[in-house]
Amino acid sequence: MIVNKIDGDKLDNDLYSHLWALYDDKIKPTSNREEFKLLLKTLAFHFSTKSNGIQTTTYGSALAGTSFQTAKLSLFAANILMPYLVQKLQTFLYNADNNLLPKIRIVETLISVWSLSTFIQLLSGSPKQYLSIFHKIFRIKISTFMQSQFYQNTITASMEFQNTQLLYNALLQLLNNQVSQSKLIQKLLRSSTKKGIKRQNAFNCPYCDEAPNIPYRTSCCNKILCYLCVVKTLEFKNCAGCNTTNFSAAPLYH
Repeated sequence: MIVNKIDGDKLDNDLYSHLWALYDDKIKPTSNREEFKLLLKTLAFHFSTKSNGIQTTTYGSALAGTSFQTAKLSLFAANILMPYLVQKLQTFLYNADNNLLPKIRIVETLISVWSLSTFIQLLSGSPKQYLSIFHKIFRIKISTFMQSQFYQNTITASMEFQNTQLLYNALLQLLNNQVSQSKLIQKLLRSSTKKGIKRQNAFNCPYCDEAPNIPYRTSCCNKILCYLCVVKTLEFKNCAGCNTTNFSAAPLYH
């Protein structure tokens, strides 16, 4: 499968990026960063890649159930060494002579077109499938050697987790809508809250038991409430002072 091949390459790149992030966070090299990154990639490639001389599997390809039809050294050159050398060459040419910039850009454009055509061949299922132009140069083909159980289990677990999250969010939204629309539940919650609050001051807001902020007076029991508390009690149609359902409120100071 084409997805397996692309995922295997992405898993390798994620491994290198993660290792470099850990190294960079702890060591924080100030010079020769690219050389240190090359060394780290080389070590990771060496210890995570297996080969029998004909077929080679990397960390990512093993998880995705794919293998490269080449020797380990050729794959190292295509995956690690060539990208590093090309990057160093680009840096050198850009810094060497400004007169070469137009020609360099033309070459870069041609390479980009070549790389794009290589990727399109991979997606189209062409017999000549290569992951990159470096693989095409070294004639490194990639094939599916097995259906990785770990890879399939990972995909299945991810889909099940997403489905569970969607169901969980839908249930929470449904419950939230039901609670917010149920006047009986709001009244029970309000009553429970009132019982749990011990009034410290008779002049405090009966809803929040704090000094009224932007005070409003209720028409039923003449209690002084905060503006926000009045809004809530009017919404629930349940006075915080006397529990009446038919009341209004007006500002204390006109």
